[in-house]
Amino acid sequence: MSTARQVVPQSPLQVQIDALCARVAALEARLSRSAARETADVRVGHAIAAATDSLCFTCHELLDHRRVDPDLKAMLADALIDSPRQLAKVLRRLERMTDAEVTVERIDITRDGIVWRVRL
Repeated sequence: MSTARQVVPQSPLQVQIDALCARVAALEARLSRSAARETADVRVGHAIAAATDSLCFTCHELLDHRRVDPDLKAMLADALIDSPRQLAKVLRRLERMTDAEVTVERIDITRDGIVWRVRL
């Protein structure tokens, strides 16, 4: 007696449904990672707002300030921010968020870099 199973080909519709399910799963994973990044960025924004008290700064100045502000230093270390370029990327992402708890503004562009302000 043979126990071999017959392979039934999938219908074209089922193939499309499977492909759509895979795409939806990939998009959901991407959104989940994006939401986690936004949450981390907002925490950094809060730490910056507290450290600067809504004063203007460049990324280089803020990174220099972490030497005297242990809370800011810890938050930047947790976020793996150790260069002005990395900090600017976070600030640009925060600037684009419309529903964030922090407000990020580009005040000016100078020879020393972009001047930012972060407020709660």
